[in-house]
Formats: sequence, structure tokens, C-alpha cells
Amino acid sequence: MTEPTPPPINLIRETFSHMGHHSGYDVLFDQITKRIPSRSTFIDHQTHVAIWKSIYWRLTKRDLLGLTPPLYHATERLQKKLLTGNYQNEIFHFAYWENNFRKLNNSGFSRKNTLIATQHQPAGWYKIHSIKPSKFFEPLNQLIVLTNHNREFFEEGLPGRVTFIPHGVDTNFFQPISNYKSEFRVVFVGQWLRDFNMLKKVIHLVCRNHSDIHFDLAIPKSKRTFDLMEIAGYPTVHFYEGLSDENLLSLYQNSSLLFLPLIDATANNGILEAMSTGLPILTTNFGGTLSYCKPEYSFVSDPDADFFYHTILRLYFDRDLGMMMGKKGREAAVSNFSWDKIADQVVELYQEIEERDN
Repeated sequence: MTEPTPPPINLIRETFSHMGHHSGYDVLFDQITKRIPSRSTFIDHQTHVAIWKSIYWRLTKRDLLGLTPPLYHATERLQKKLLTGNYQNEIFHFAYWENNFRKLNNSGFSRKNTLIATQHQPAGWYKIHSIKPSKFFEPLNQLIVLTNHNREFFEEGLPGRVTFIPHGVDTNFFQPISNYKSEFRVVFVGQWLRDFNMLKKVIHLVCRNHSDIHFDLAIPKSKRTFDLMEIAGYPTVHFYEGLSDENLLSLYQNSSLLFLPLIDATANNGILEAMSTGLPILTTNFGGTLSYCKPEYSFVSDPDADFFYHTILRLYFDRDLGMMMGKKGREAAVSNFSWDKIADQVVELYQEIEERDN
């Protein structure tokens, strides 16, 4: 007698306009769909973004858990669909639980199905929004965290049901090139939880003393505050936005170092993509950075502009050191963080939960 086919996993997926096809957490679900039967539901929060931002946001000034109105209302629509649907004995994996699924608490939907979720925000994000983990994670059977840092905070809401599985990176796409880099270029990417004050301090220190070190800053135009003008005047500071996957890859490949000062973190796409592309990492010792950054290929420090400045100069004068560290970072990305390996861990978790809860 053949064993019954297990029910497909319901993947509640989200993509974001500022991320390309090879970046972000959704790449994991592409891998999962290749491994096991699954159904994908995408949260569509790109629709009418401009209208909502220009009317609702400006009129109300409300902060809905830090979410933009389109994302908040897209989540509301999905919850209504789940609560009114006839779902039973199915497994759901929510890609971003922090995007406000609290209406599923104590519902028939959550009691009749198995709910797994990944959370991406550090513990501090929940604290500043006065969110208690015992309430927020109540419907879940299992929570995936992207770092062991502050794990006890999440265990408070789900004791014994928190699993660390790292964020991954598309190592097949983010690959290094072997061309010699005549220019020394430092790349900075993103905006969420970035320490822009530290970025400015270090750029001032470098550019006032070394006119041949370039900074390539991939920062969305909407997140560029006027105080960045004080560094924009340097001829070796360059701004980028709306990069295609290929242009982002080229930015990494033509750089000598990723400099990413942070104010907190769980996982970080920029760090993983730079590692995979063979760059040494210079970042801040906050949150989950130590879950991904090891001494063989990264410099991690408390916020210290002098340390960051002198480390950039060290790599500027010793290009061989940077190349050696970048090679080790690439090896670590392939060995530990490729989406193939991460997807295997997640599928194994699905199987463990199904056996445990049935």
C-alpha cells in the first residue's frame, strides 16, 4: 500500500519593489517549490502604493506597526481570506510574521491548521512598538528566527518552538570576478537599520585624507535625507538607486570592501550578497551580525569611526589581505548560506513539525 501524499505546504510570500529577483527571502520559496508540493500566495502590497502614500499617509500620519498603508491593508485582506476559508489540517509558512497577522490569534483557522512563520526584525523592533511576544506569536506552532541573538525574547512567546535557520543568498548569481581592481571602491547598500551618522563620519575621515578611495552608496532616493548632502559634495562619493540585479552584482564585483554600519540587525542581505561576491565585510557588532560575520572574512566592531577608518585604510594599503578575506567569505557563503542548503533545512523542519503535531 502506498503512503498517502502529504498535503502541500501553503507558502505566504512577499516580495518588495526595492529587491531584485535574486535578493531577499522569497528566493527561499522558489527553492522550496522545487522540492515539495506547495501552493504560493503572494501578498500584493504594491497596488496603489502611490495613492495610499499621498492621501492616507499624509492625512492620518498613523504608524501602523511601522508598515506602509498598502502593506497593512494587503495583510488585512489576506487574513480575511484565511479566516473565512475552509482550511483544515494544512500547513502554512508565513514569510514575514511581523507584518501584522495578529487577527489570526485564537481563531478557528489557527486552531485547525499548522502555522509556521519567519520573523525578520530584531527584538528591539517589537519593544519599541510595545509588542508582547506572548500575544504576537500566539497562533504559531513554530517560529523561525534568523539569528540566535535575543532568542530568549522570542522563546518567551513560544517556549521550545523557536528554530534558528539562517537567511540565505543566491550564490549562483552573486559570484566574484577575478579581474584585478585598480581602484579601491567601498560599497554601502540599503537603508533599513543603517547607521547613516556613522557612514557620514567615516566618509568625512577618508575623503579628507585620501582622494582616491571611492564610496558607492546604493541608497533609495526616498531615504536620502538632506544631511547626506554634507558627503555628497566629495567627487569620490557616488549615489545609486533602482539598480537591476545585474547592476547590483556589478557594483559588488567592482568593489574592494562592503562597509555597512548598522544600528541593529538580524540577517542582512547586503552582508550575505557581498560575502558571496567575494568582498571582505566591515560592519557593526549589533544584533545578529556575528551569526554571519566571522573573523576570517570580516571586521566587526562596536560603533567606532576611528576603527572603521583605519580598517578601510588597512585594506586599501594591503589589497592581498582583502582578496584573501573575500575568498574565505565566498567559501563561507557557499558552505553555510546558499539557498540550496537553507531550503533543505526548512523542508526538514516542515517534516519534523508534521510528525510532532500529528
